Amino acid sequence: MKKYIVRPGCVTSRSDGDRHYISAGMLMHLHQVQISECVIIRNKEDLYKLKGFRRNLINLIPRADGRYKKYNKQPDSGR
Repeated sequence: MKKYIVRPGCVTSRSDGDRHYISAGMLMHLHQVQISECVIIRNKEDLYKLKGFRRNLINLIPRADGRYKKYNKQPDSGR
């Protein structure tokens, strides 16, 4: 089931002031979500991919502060 809209793009880092491109793969990694749960929207032409999905999908976008919520937290391995 699709749960997330992944919107890769550029962000200006608060820590160093540089612009960085955050890819869809990096966003999924930072949020700890599976690709099978995501719809990737890179530009306006990709909006057709959202047709038929419910409106309450969670948007995953680049963040200047680097704080990315973990949606699929893995159980602690006890190490």
